[in-house]
Amino acid sequence: MQLVNPKITHVTVFTNNAMVTKEGKVSLKKGENSIYIPDLTPNLIDNSLQVKLDGVSTIKISDVKVKKTYLQKLQHDNIEKLQSKLDQITALIQNDIDEMAIVTNSNEFLKRITPFSHNQKVLPAEIEAHTKFLEKTLTDNYNRLAKIEVHTKELQKEKVSIEKELNTLKTSDESKSVQIELYSSTDLKDQKVEISYMVNNAHWNPLYIIHADSISGKIEWSNFTSISQSSGEDWADASIEISTAKPFSAKAPDTLEGWYIDIYRPSSRNYSKSAYDQVEMMAEPRTVASMLPDTYAAPEIQQESTSFSFVLPGRNTIPSDNQPHKIFISSAEKEANFHYRAVPRVSSFAYLTADLESPFSFPLLRGEMTLLLDGQVVGMHNTLKTIFPKEEVQLSLGADESIKIEYKQQKKYSKEDQFISNDTHVKYSYSHEISNGKNKPIRIDIEDHFPVSRNEQIKVVLDTPQKESAKISEDGIIIWNVELSAHEKKVLPMQFTVSYPKKIEIEGLE
Repeated sequence: MQLVNPKITHVTVFTNNAMVTKEGKVSLKKGENSIYIPDLTPNLIDNSLQVKLDGVSTIKISDVKVKKTYLQKLQHDNIEKLQSKLDQITALIQNDIDEMAIVTNSNEFLKRITPFSHNQKVLPAEIEAHTKFLEKTLTDNYNRLAKIEVHTKELQKEKVSIEKELNTLKTSDESKSVQIELYSSTDLKDQKVEISYMVNNAHWNPLYIIHADSISGKIEWSNFTSISQSSGEDWADASIEISTAKPFSAKAPDTLEGWYIDIYRPSSRNYSKSAYDQVEMMAEPRTVASMLPDTYAAPEIQQESTSFSFVLPGRNTIPSDNQPHKIFISSAEKEANFHYRAVPRVSSFAYLTADLESPFSFPLLRGEMTLLLDGQVVGMHNTLKTIFPKEEVQLSLGADESIKIEYKQQKKYSKEDQFISNDTHVKYSYSHEISNGKNKPIRIDIEDHFPVSRNEQIKVVLDTPQKESAKISEDGIIIWNVELSAHEKKVLPMQFTVSYPKKIEIEGLE
């Protein structure tokens, strides 16, 4: 049996798992041969294992077996030693926490204590002596607290380091090995053997950093990938490829069933809100292009039948630590249409907005996005959908407090036509007051809406604005395209009338 320890040469990372490829060298004799590959990750998915050898015409593989193996006693001993050291450090940290609590309580007690009774005659020298005692004691206690905090931080660092090492060793008490049985029709030397297999506990997420330059009117859009893995083995000095493909998802859609309708019966539902994780802020707000070396090679983009992949340039190392590792993919610059947008009914601020087409020839998946305007971070959020090539994208670049917006309901007037009909008419009047406090002209889109009737008994008539002065959609959205000179103010009125029979109640109006 020939022992082989192949090295990782290539890893393809998918959104929920990864394909690892390893290569090694073997020498084969004519006839039956057995190859043994030990110390593979226990997270190897057995059915995904593939074996490939050069010289296919002279070699025939008869059997491939995946076996479970176990850690040696030496590794168990290392785990026990590290665990004992971790327990000691944890106890020392708890001692520091207890000591800090004692000192803090002592300080609180000293601040509250009064050594003189209410009616006692106290000499100035006694007050001065007590003040000096408090000052010295509190100073000593605060210095003591500072030293304990420094000591605790050092212990915490050591604890994190030991936990990381321990987690690596304790990933599993198991490992896996592969045994390959094959027949060679001739003697072969330095024959390349390649194995590949899928592992779980690996994924990548897209990250986007967008620099907006309000002076040049350009957007620099940079794509990164954040790769995390705890597969049980480090991907050291390997070629890394990220792919949008989804392995094990080749199932066809289910067969359609009958479509039935019935009378609506209300039922209570509970809705939950979701929150997005914030993206880590950049320490220095420089553009990505300014940070790249002159010799940087862009990744190779490959379009497959149902996916895209990016082969990252050079060699990369991704340890099995379940920590995010950020790698640059590509960057593009695009001219954008900068303007302001405001929805006074919702917010009293005007938001600088940039409209542009996606500058990339491949789709951008949902991911974390950091927005910078003129070098300052103005937004961090998750994109909610995939952005396709040349798709229109609208970026919100933050509120501008030099633009003032006031939204008011001017009046609400109700009139009932008792003698002519049983209808009620309610007129609503609103105003949007926009003031440009900047020293330059601006263009701003003001958005509002008015109610749209879903019942023929309810009539809604928009009195102001008219279609000549604003864009009015069928679903009741009104958009004014307003231009204001420096320090100019404008008022945009909106009025509508709602008519309905007196005998009915309306929902959704107030």
